[in-house]
Amino acid sequence: MKSQDVQKIVLLKLQMEKTPSEISKDLCNLVSESTVRRWNSIYLKTGKINLNKSPGRPRKIRTKNVIKKVKNRFQRKARQSVRKMARQLQISERSLGRIVKEDLGLYAYRITVQPKLTDAQKQSQIRFAYWVRRSLTKASIRKIMFTDEKYFTVDGIFNR
Repeated sequence: MKSQDVQKIVLLKLQMEKTPSEISKDLCNLVSESTVRRWNSIYLKTGKINLNKSPGRPRKIRTKNVIKKVKNRFQRKARQSVRKMARQLQISERSLGRIVKEDLGLYAYRITVQPKLTDAQKQSQIRFAYWVRRSLTKASIRKIMFTDEKYFTVDGIFNR
């Protein structure tokens, strides 16, 4: 919902009999032309722009009450599956995902577990990297063919 100041400016311009497209351009597209048209129809019906409730379809799932429930659940148990919580609260996963991401500002992440290498393994990796760097030339690299185990012919010969 736009601020009251913008609504007052639009109301003044409507009273000066400007078109919605002119008003939208005057405000540097701060308010879209369709919004100005909607406000104009409200003004013509009631004589004022009264936006006590936001226009459009009312929210049934992403209400303040549900958002508060989800926030409390995450405070009680930090690591929780959105899928399980959606099933418990009887909300779709997508709606719960929107609540978590947009309303609560949380994001999902997965901790990547890296394998623990011994010092000997690290040294062998370094030795291999140096060997590759020393022994391979640009000409030999061009001869290497990387495949995903798909058979195709090169000069009439199947790769294996």
